[in-house]
Amino acid sequence: RHPHAAAAATIILTSSDVSARRSPSHAPDLHFLVKPVSQAPLLEAVRAALAGRTAADAQPAAPDVHPTQAARALRVLVADDNAVNRKVAEHLLQRRGHEAVMATNGREAVDALAGGRFDLVLMDLQMPTMDGFAATAAIRASERESGRRVPIVALTAHAMEGDRQRCLDADMDGYISKPITGAKLFEVIDKVMAAGMPRSAVA
Repeated sequence: RHPHAAAAATIILTSSDVSARRSPSHAPDLHFLVKPVSQAPLLEAVRAALAGRTAADAQPAAPDVHPTQAARALRVLVADDNAVNRKVAEHLLQRRGHEAVMATNGREAVDALAGGRFDLVLMDLQMPTMDGFAATAAIRASERESGRRVPIVALTAHAMEGDRQRCLDADMDGYISKPITGAKLFEVIDKVMAAGMPRSAVA
């Protein structure tokens, strides 16, 4: 019943052999796996459960604008509670000539934006203290008073069905699924920065 989990596939771990059982008509996304679970059957079950689930999010993760290469250095705020993810993002951004400022949770990100100017925010969705959705809401509320809008790109660990729309509905400008690669990161950054206008005007 949880809105964030309603579209998720489900794998039932069971001690009895239910290989011949079919999922009930009201729950067609149920899959069964007999315990004890070993690596190969688990991987096969996960693949089967997620098969075809990326189709709904096959749309571009950012506005469909032809990107420009980094025409200028950007000051980018990276909000992520994982030190390895922050280090990877910092390394990639600096190699491209951008300045990276780190925040370890959503509250730090909100405070950083209140105290300085940034061209872009990379916002992890799952963080302690304040998650990415709450932080984005706080930032957008503050911007309604200041009149300035900073692009926010979500960082999500799981590219699940509906993630893209959830991020856009939360007034973010795009999203990147982890693990982050340079090609993936800069494709979305370039598109978002090239758009140069609020998401609602180009979506």
